Amino acid sequence: MSDHTFKYPTATAPTSTLTFNTKARLVSDPDTLQFNDDLGTTKGGTDRVLEYGDNQNHYAFSFMFPRSHASLTDLADVKTFFGVVKRLYTFVWTDDVGTARTVRIITNPIRFEPIATGLYYQCTLELREQ
Repeated sequence: MSDHTFKYPTATAPTSTLTFNTKARLVSDPDTLQFNDDLGTTKGGTDRVLEYGDNQNHYAFSFMFPRSHASLTDLADVKTFFGVVKRLYTFVWTDDVGTARTVRIITNPIRFEPIATGLYYQCTLELREQ
């Protein structure tokens, strides 16, 4: 297994990269398939579904990182990356088995929860595959 990486704008020519080598993608993070439709019921009780296109894959991505570190991804690195990408741009997430996905951050706001007496932070993102 290797590290999870976020690369913007592309995996082959990134201008900004995050590498998560400390507790990336926690085991409790679910993958979700979200239907792109609207389900309603008529007054007579019949289901009516309007379909708006392809289904969407959503991924919870939780990671821990140090508050400050000379060589590992730390809070300043994470905030800089998200400040560039925002929710406006997509980026490439390569997981620990080498699967690359183009994703967008759906989470707003992004919260950095202090853990381990403030030496580390945990963050959970919702990512939508594009």
